[in-house]
Amino acid sequence: MSGSAPLAAYDIVPAADCADAEIVEALAAAFDRDDLTAEWFRWKHRECPFGPSDGWVARDERGVVGVRLFTPWRWCTTDGEVVGLRPLDGGVVPRARRQGIFAALVRTEMERRRASGEPVIVLSTSVPASRAAYVKLGWSAVGDLPHVAAPVVPRPARLADWDPVPDERSRRSGIGTSWTADALRWRFRPESGYRYESVRLGLSDDAAGLVYRVVARRGLRTLVVEHTAGADAAVGRVIRAAAAKERAVVTLRAGHSGGRSSRSVGRSALTSWSVAVDAPTEPGRLDGWDLTFADVEGVL
Repeated sequence: MSGSAPLAAYDIVPAADCADAEIVEALAAAFDRDDLTAEWFRWKHRECPFGPSDGWVARDERGVVGVRLFTPWRWCTTDGEVVGLRPLDGGVVPRARRQGIFAALVRTEMERRRASGEPVIVLSTSVPASRAAYVKLGWSAVGDLPHVAAPVVPRPARLADWDPVPDERSRRSGIGTSWTADALRWRFRPESGYRYESVRLGLSDDAAGLVYRVVARRGLRTLVVEHTAGADAAVGRVIRAAAAKERAVVTLRAGHSGGRSSRSVGRSALTSWSVAVDAPTEPGRLDGWDLTFADVEGVL
């Protein structure tokens, strides 16, 4: 498939036809980053337990100028599992911007999915520019997932390492990632660029556990709650013990009210598109999703 551009012609080819090193080089140029490595790419796009990434690449006479990768995903809904996709990593190198390349890459995948007719739900955590591009292509801005800060009262307790497992309790509402133990281990690996801790109470038989990381916000040590499993009361004890260990006085969660003293301090912009699925992907349907930082943090 070819697209026309005011400055140069380019061809769109499957990402599988390009070497990983070419894709990494193009992404590094598009993001203006020098820390995107072969190891990072292999972890994120080749070793995901849901499957390796696929997608499309734009080439001109000088090489790769645009990339849009789609990673297979699994969504858990009240009606069972649904096949999903996550647009993870895509951009256009500076010399080829404003030629419609990003939209052409996304449109190519949409055409492919429509032609197959197979059910799929696609979710993107979008920056403003990409959200606008998606909406022009017919995607829905389903809402902005709040990042909620709340005070926490630390309570010391012995902690032990925890091998993360999915939360087997019924979902509060809507669509969420169908996490497996392997997928959670993949998700929180060091190649993500974040330092995650995974803990449970060391002197308890309760299976409740927590994955977190620590950040500083306005001079306050903050416990970012990434993933939890277990009953709310038990999870609360683990969070307070982790706060004591880390000398944290605030928690930060995605989409969690946190009570009267909580307040929104950020957001994740969600954009979605689907084929042959009766799903809450219409504009403003944020209440149809059940997501945490494990789903929407910057790495994803």
